[in-house]
Amino acid sequence: CLEAEDWKASCVKEKPGEPGALLGSGIDGPVTTTGVFLGGLAVDTDYRYRFVAKSGGGGPVFGVGGKVGIDGADTTFHTFASPLQPPSSDPCANARFRIGPGAFLPDCRAYEMVSPVDKAGGDIITVNARPGRPAAINQSSIVGDKLAYSTFRAFGDAQSEPYSSQYIASRSAGGWSTHGVSPPRGIAPGEGALEGTDAEFKAFSADLCSSWLVRDNTIAPPLAPGAVGGFPNIYRHMNCSPEGYVALTTVTPPSRAPAQLELELQALSTDGSHVVFSSNEKLTPEAPVISLSGRTVYESTGAGDLRAVCVFPGGGTSNSCSVGSPAFATLKDGRSINTSHAISNDGSRIFWSDSSASAGHIFVRIDGTSTVAVSQPTTAGAAQFWTAAADGSKAFFSPGEPSFNAVGSFDLYEFEVDTEETHLIAHKVAGVVGASEDASRLYLVSAEKLGDPGQESSAGKEAQAGKPNLYLYEGGAFTFIGTLSSIDASALNSHPSPVNVEPFFHAARVSPDGSTVAFVSTGQPTGYDNTDAKNGEADAEVYRYSADSEQLSCASCNPSGARPVGRNILDENPAAKPFFAGAFIPGAENQLYAPRALSKDGTRLLFNSFESLVLRDANGKEDVYQWEELGAGTCNEESKDFSSPAGGCVSLITSGQSPLDSEFVDASPSGNDVFVRTSQSLVASDPGQFDIYDVRVNGGFASQNQPPPAPPCEGESCQSPPPSPRHPTPASAVFEGGGNFAPRARCAKGRRRVVQNGKARCLRSKKQRRAKRHHRRQSDKASDRDRG
Repeated sequence: CLEAEDWKASCVKEKPGEPGALLGSGIDGPVTTTGVFLGGLAVDTDYRYRFVAKSGGGGPVFGVGGKVGIDGADTTFHTFASPLQPPSSDPCANARFRIGPGAFLPDCRAYEMVSPVDKAGGDIITVNARPGRPAAINQSSIVGDKLAYSTFRAFGDAQSEPYSSQYIASRSAGGWSTHGVSPPRGIAPGEGALEGTDAEFKAFSADLCSSWLVRDNTIAPPLAPGAVGGFPNIYRHMNCSPEGYVALTTVTPPSRAPAQLELELQALSTDGSHVVFSSNEKLTPEAPVISLSGRTVYESTGAGDLRAVCVFPGGGTSNSCSVGSPAFATLKDGRSINTSHAISNDGSRIFWSDSSASAGHIFVRIDGTSTVAVSQPTTAGAAQFWTAAADGSKAFFSPGEPSFNAVGSFDLYEFEVDTEETHLIAHKVAGVVGASEDASRLYLVSAEKLGDPGQESSAGKEAQAGKPNLYLYEGGAFTFIGTLSSIDASALNSHPSPVNVEPFFHAARVSPDGSTVAFVSTGQPTGYDNTDAKNGEADAEVYRYSADSEQLSCASCNPSGARPVGRNILDENPAAKPFFAGAFIPGAENQLYAPRALSKDGTRLLFNSFESLVLRDANGKEDVYQWEELGAGTCNEESKDFSSPAGGCVSLITSGQSPLDSEFVDASPSGNDVFVRTSQSLVASDPGQFDIYDVRVNGGFASQNQPPPAPPCEGESCQSPPPSPRHPTPASAVFEGGGNFAPRARCAKGRRRVVQNGKARCLRSKKQRRAKRHHRRQSDKASDRDRG
């Protein structure tokens, strides 16, 4: 029925529903039935419908609430409005670059190919360091004019070919150029074994002018003076100046064989002057002797200038510690430890966790000279570090080792470093989603009903005791946002969760001022039915909450209201339990950097979707979408991409036509530059393969929108063509007939030309025919005489 005031009167039965599944007695739950196809629907139109259940045996039918004879509630869906044809006019100044799929892009964006055409026949992809974990580091500069990216194959000016080759692409007025930054190994690319099973590079500065890497010198010469030959070393590399490499580790390990030495970068100050890393070796005089399975933490403030971090308030150094959260048994990999703001921006304060059995508490090291206990020494068991203020003035933690499989199992505290005061925030906490840079706004999940009684979310729902409720904590007050699922409340399982402490699985982002939070949930905080239409699982969707407007919206939910068809995003790890998602925010590649899925001001949100959210997305593959707030960019209520259920504009960023998956890589803080990886050729100069593109506001290059030059000739194709006739007659471009007439036949003297059955023939005269017959008769007589 079309949406109207008198819709009940105008309702007609358009098509009988298909019969549902036959249910036995005692079944109480959702049942997956065959879908019903509805044709002839108008675009951009609301329709109402309801499901009606009948009993084939004549018995009663129980509906919602157990009431007899109740049909399904009135529900609506909305048909897509986006046209498949490009707009008739384009007001953007770069309209000449917005061709093909680019004509539909929002915000006057255009495609720019970042990776080069010549990649030695390879794709811009990486292999895994472990199941489901890419050996890569991809990062945009803060202004979007550079991109650091990894790939499995070396090409161009590469000096070596490690397990993952690292490149930096730079944008200029003429286009993008790529430079290889992987250090030399003394072996030319393609002539030696791959080095290690992970990415050498661990971090980049915000402007990409500095990088930090761990180099295995057991199979390659040292890169800088002071580096210890034959052992792994940590280096700083200057990418924008000729200074080259600086060795940050210059001490020969006293007790470890080269193959046993472990170095893992864990934290950096904003300017890179303070570098914090973990190791299983004694590298300073005050450091203890480390057991084979233990690690301690060091701080580097320059070439060879090391000092131990894990120093207790009363003296002595921990022989098993880590920056930020403790290294539980499941987090032995250094890349898996949460280090969110564990080091202050200026590097003066470092929060660390003691993982030894005798203590297990959180401390803060100040200026490398003093230590303050964050969690009290009287607390039994380990403590969990969640996050801290960017200036190191405040930290959030939970005393005691929590049970990560329970929904809300511990208390949450905040600790003021300067006053050494501890304040209780909430009980029954499942975890922390994130916080603002100054820690004045904190997003958390708790099984308690917090805040004012009767407080409702923007969806008109109240918090439920014993359920994972999402709250904003600010100024001592709580704002209820929505209720999540028990899967969302898991802080230490191998699947995405808003509170998961492992960076790779932490599926949430918070804007620097804390005004916006984006997160992935398998619950139904807005009421959208996320039950997978094929397998009946709860599919994860992407949500956004604005603290200023107090509005929660689902950015990735199908705008028509249709149930999603998701995919298991953990299929690369056979040991992991399946996790189905209709859409998701990609996690961090390591503990030091997460892709900027949420813009700095919170008005733009980037995510990957398996669902078609606009008509142009017709490939059934993974694509990249942008949610944009009303008033930001070109988003307004008249926009074809505006979605009322989403509360903003939902726009396709990739083409929606690639036969293979496309994915989000990173974005600049403003969101003006969105980097994606796709196999689709989005500019004329791209011949194919997987490449990285910048979907840039007011972008585009004339050089990339020209077809590539013809390849050079080879062999016989290099010979000169035959000369053309001196006076060629131009052929007709539209003639469609039997072709040119055959030239007029010439007959010998004494013969005449005749046309029989469309063919020209030359015939003899009567006299010639009589003479030939006479000659034949004379020949026959002569032959008879010879035989006689």
